[in-house]
Amino acid sequence: MATIARLTPGQTLWQIRRQKCGNTTIRMNVLFPVCVVSIAEDGKSIMASWNTNPARKMTAADVAKLKVKKPEPKGKVLGMDSY
Repeated sequence: MATIARLTPGQTLWQIRRQKCGNTTIRMNVLFPVCVVSIAEDGKSIMASWNTNPARKMTAADVAKLKVKKPEPKGKVLGMDSY
């Protein structure tokens, strides 16, 4: 779990989300990178780019859900890694 006080600009965090596999009812956990662009001066929010999209503001509650170390896959679903 990440905290804003320990982050640096340019650091990559990781988010795991549950997502459907195409046009099926199968669901799997997928991994997305979150790149920290800047940290607010008050230390309560950051600007971060999720999955190489334009940067947006993330609060401390959003940052707490992110992982600092890249997790290892737990298994495979339809040949793709599942976290």
